[in-house]
Amino acid sequence: MFKVITFYEDIAEYYIKNYDEAMKNEGIEVKYINRRDLNVKIEADVLVHGTLRDREIGLLPNLKAVIVPYTGLDGLKQQVMIDNSIKVFNTSAHAKFVAERAVALILAVMGRVVYFHNELNLGRWNRVNESGNQWTSVYNKKNWYIWLWSNWM
Repeated sequence: MFKVITFYEDIAEYYIKNYDEAMKNEGIEVKYINRRDLNVKIEADVLVHGTLRDREIGLLPNLKAVIVPYTGLDGLKQQVMIDNSIKVFNTSAHAKFVAERAVALILAVMGRVVYFHNELNLGRWNRVNESGNQWTSVYNKKNWYIWLWSNWM
């Protein structure tokens, strides 16, 4: 069992409020630090954060795992994790919200929402674009329908 979990300050408030007592009850020592204060070696087995800089690896000699509490692992260098035998864990708890935002963004692009918004800010009320269409509709597009229902709903 991991005895120490280190949280960076920017997500610490959430964890203190929601999980601190439960972790203490499990015998897990919790340390909350600010990234700029990470100047000396810290005895941490687990880091909960989405990024880990090269210099920080040397300051966390006992690090066995990084838990990324949100979507995306692009803040971690895969080879560095492999070279240092650090396991990486990620949650899919936000997946439905990410998918929802993706669909909203796709519809915004297809509907040219930003373009029409900017035109309206300039005082131009455009109901159609150069081709005579107001937006690209998803109506009657079979691939869109199949993708949406099989991956999001």
